[in-house]
Amino acid sequence: EEVRRWASQHLNVEIGLALHGDRWRGADFWESAVEPGLSFEALLDRCDVIVAGVDGGGLDDLYGLALLGRDRDTRDWLLWCRAWVQRDVLEIRKDIAERLRDFDAQGDLVLCDTPTQDVEDIALLLDQVRQRGLLPERLAIGLDPVGIAALVEALDNIGITSDQMIAVPQGYRLSSAVWGAERKLKDGTLRHAGQPLMAWCVGNAKVEQRGNAVLITKQTAG
Repeated sequence: EEVRRWASQHLNVEIGLALHGDRWRGADFWESAVEPGLSFEALLDRCDVIVAGVDGGGLDDLYGLALLGRDRDTRDWLLWCRAWVQRDVLEIRKDIAERLRDFDAQGDLVLCDTPTQDVEDIALLLDQVRQRGLLPERLAIGLDPVGIAALVEALDNIGITSDQMIAVPQGYRLSSAVWGAERKLKDGTLRHAGQPLMAWCVGNAKVEQRGNAVLITKQTAG
């Protein structure tokens, strides 16, 4: 386990090559689900509807945005993600600082120069989706119920209505979404942009069984 942790932080190890035993089942199919050329712009061009998930956290955690669209021709689900992190986290979390810098260089992670850059950038991206007419009129943006006041205000400022936002239950109540994503990855109807940031996150996901439900937790890093 220690060797895997070191390799994931310091070597260019792809998802699937050094996975821990209690990994998320969907990680087994992650590499085979890459959709070449899937960028934010391609997502806007190819989809007839797009929904979003936004998950914040503390100031030492990543602020994540996931955009999930439906291909107008194939009806496959297409996933594109981006994350933000406060720049001082590079000093706070030195064990993953180099990995974070790599993700920044690849364009999948933004090192914030101001405390509000993450919220402002997310609002700008969602405004582009809204202007293309791709956001549903209801339940378009799922939000972590905790610590979202600033984001809700920013979304309100760009014309996102309260009907378009929904607080997503956390913990074991995400079980159906976890299982649904696993199945769609395996049958090939969930495709993603092949971003190293997300390979790191998926490979880092640890599954805990809670009765008839599953809970995804952090294995070694956020």
